[in-house]
Amino acid sequence: MKGSLRRRLILGSLVLAMLAPLGCAHHGSRMRMNEAQMQAMDQRQAKLDQLVAAMNAATGEAKVDAIAAVVNEMAAQHKMMHEHMRMRRAER
Repeated sequence: MKGSLRRRLILGSLVLAMLAPLGCAHHGSRMRMNEAQMQAMDQRQAKLDQLVAAMNAATGEAKVDAIAAVVNEMAAQHKMMHEHMRMRRAER
């Protein structure tokens, strides 16, 4: 069981490390965002910060679940960012 947990933690950490840079793509265009968009982005970041804090505090099997929650949230936010970018590109 310990080997399985270790493998899942390593895998989760690798996925998290691969997705981390994807959350930074919006910084260049932040100045063009309106206030509502900025507030929504700040809310998403706060949610991610909360999940990361829970992940860092978790141990054992709860740690694996917390890693999965962080990865799932990052993936959802990344997908949302791409959809937003597609819509903006279509407006041109």
